[in-house]
Amino acid sequence: MEQFVELIEMLGDAFLPVQPSKLGDRVSKLFNYLKSSEQPTEEVAARKVGVISGSADFRKVKHHLKLALINGVVAIKSSSKDMSPNRKETNHKVWNYVSAAQSDLGPVKDFIATDLIGTVIEPARHFDLQEPLLVAHLSLINSEIANLMRSKPFLELCQKVHTEIDFDYKLQIGHKHLAHSNFLNIKRASNAEKISYLAGAVAEINEISAENRFRTMHASLYLGLKLRFAKRDYDSAIDFIEKALPQYDPTNARQRPMVRVFQNNLLRAFLYTCRYEEGVNFGCRLLEKETSLKATIYASQELTMMLALRSGDYQVAYRIYKEVVDAKVVNSLNHNYKETFLIIKAYLYLLVDFKLIDTGKENVGAIKLKIGRFINDMSLSSKEKKRRNIHVIIIKLLNHYLNKKSTDFDMADAIRKYVQRHLNDSKTIRAKNFILALVLFLENGFNCRLIKQAVEKHVMELNNHPVGQNDQDPFGELVTYDSLWNHLISDPNK
Repeated sequence: MEQFVELIEMLGDAFLPVQPSKLGDRVSKLFNYLKSSEQPTEEVAARKVGVISGSADFRKVKHHLKLALINGVVAIKSSSKDMSPNRKETNHKVWNYVSAAQSDLGPVKDFIATDLIGTVIEPARHFDLQEPLLVAHLSLINSEIANLMRSKPFLELCQKVHTEIDFDYKLQIGHKHLAHSNFLNIKRASNAEKISYLAGAVAEINEISAENRFRTMHASLYLGLKLRFAKRDYDSAIDFIEKALPQYDPTNARQRPMVRVFQNNLLRAFLYTCRYEEGVNFGCRLLEKETSLKATIYASQELTMMLALRSGDYQVAYRIYKEVVDAKVVNSLNHNYKETFLIIKAYLYLLVDFKLIDTGKENVGAIKLKIGRFINDMSLSSKEKKRRNIHVIIIKLLNHYLNKKSTDFDMADAIRKYVQRHLNDSKTIRAKNFILALVLFLENGFNCRLIKQAVEKHVMELNNHPVGQNDQDPFGELVTYDSLWNHLISDPNK
């Protein structure tokens, strides 16, 4: 009973964390007896609790009192039976135990160290709490309890310490390379510099001999993914991601965001390689598994809509658009995501007007494009002269056509100057020729016969430079320009 009395004195007037249950009541009775009695005995204590001295029930009560006292001393709250501990609570518990094991608590220090082995280390490993886990092992190897261990348990403890140190080293190297790869993005390093660094980083991480747990595994896989994107080797990236995804556990809350990163990059790779149908099929399967439509999965929805627009699966793009609208997440999106969504919405309206999307019984006015409001919302896109601003200009031109404003088209000179200034390289050659063909089409009152010879060279340039060539930005073209042009000149309503 001496150790119980010593722990009770250390606890003082602090709260004793016990669960509200029959066992908890017995623990509280034993605690109150030991706290109030000057010379407590086993027999009297057992009678106070209502069990037989020396029985299994009494040993169980004493064991749980010991746990409650240690938890009270190191300031740990008791969890309800119905609630499994979460990562934050476990982290708090491990650090408190480690602090107590390292402090000057006399004989109780080894008492706490013993409990550290039995109740703290495995939960810390389960939640991947590497820093407190390593410190806990080092605290144990330096405690008096290590000297009292038999040879085999002591050697096992030493091996665990070495394992944690090796893993911690590999983890820190992984963190270093992840942080520096982000720095390279921020400083807009060249692809050559990124490729050189990432290749060395992946090699260094993989050469370190240590347990390949989730965090070191992710560092190696994520940097390997970035290396393939930096090389623009997107087919290799697709193979790499398809092999990497099974190594993650999508049911694990901590791994789920990483799973989404790889899934979204797979969709991007399908977009870059013009494998649109594969991308649409993968995106649809991915979205079908989601139980709720929240902003956290919007990136997957956006990429799937882009792939569907590129492949001509306009109805699929419209369906996903409706899911986003019904989930009411648009206003909570970051501004750049919101602008891209509005651009996709504008294209869908144009496709509805071309009778290429069946809205069923739904009121088409719900998706109607209000061009003035649309332009005002494009504050970020208007600055991206070679990217999203291209969409803004195309949508303005097509909206002008849809509203049949042939008599007041006064944007031709300004747009030609824009094209000459910003769309003058191989990456934007398709956008340049499509926009110039649109301008001629509007200037001549939508008369295809009048402009046939004038636009011939622009249409030929589109044919000579298929989508996806010349390192074209895949986000610079949603509905393919060839499709839009064909829809435009064959529109029976013009």
